[in-house]
Amino acid sequence: SGLFNNLKSLSHLILSSNELVKLEKNLFNNTINLTMLYLDQNKLKYLYPENFKNLVNLEEIRLNNNLIDDLDIYSILKNKKIKKLWLDNNRLRILNGSSFNNGEIKQISLSD
Repeated sequence: SGLFNNLKSLSHLILSSNELVKLEKNLFNNTINLTMLYLDQNKLKYLYPENFKNLVNLEEIRLNNNLIDDLDIYSILKNKKIKKLWLDNNRLRILNGSSFNNGEIKQISLSD
């Protein structure tokens, strides 16, 4: 079971600047009311698509300032409630154009 599984009312989670290198696949399984997730300023290299599977109400995610070089952006943006996505200062080199098919997204930041 994931660390945050029993926090069904959790709406904001800030894990910034914790030197995280990995997130377990089931970390956010039952956090269905999470709307804001900050994972910026860590040492994450890869995120599993399963990390975002049950985050059906997520509106904002910060992944900036990590070491991410491979990301299934579709696994994040298939959630139609996502409005803001920060990916600045990572090691991303390839983006699939169809990954950004989400009519609700208002802001994507990819600067390096």
